Amino acid sequence: MRFEGKDLCTLMTCTPYGINSHRLLVQGERIEDMPLTTPEPVERFGADEYVLLAALFTAVIMAILITIVVLVKRHRERKDEEEAVEGSVANKPSL
Repeated sequence: MRFEGKDLCTLMTCTPYGINSHRLLVQGERIEDMPLTTPEPVERFGADEYVLLAALFTAVIMAILITIVVLVKRHRERKDEEEAVEGSVANKPSL
């Protein structure tokens, strides 16, 4: 069907898929081109930033673990020294 002054397009398709027992007609009218607008870029982390964050996180965790190990070791050494001093005083003969 033609309409004067309109730029129409008709699409004929078959349905259901594989059976094709029914026909569908879809009609559309051409419109003027809309101006394209470029969306603002969204700042997102790239792969490099994720690697940097993972390395920083790992370094912080390792620093905390090393600090805990050093503090526990010092505490045990001091405790052993105190026990050694107490043991030497206890074993010292009295006059």
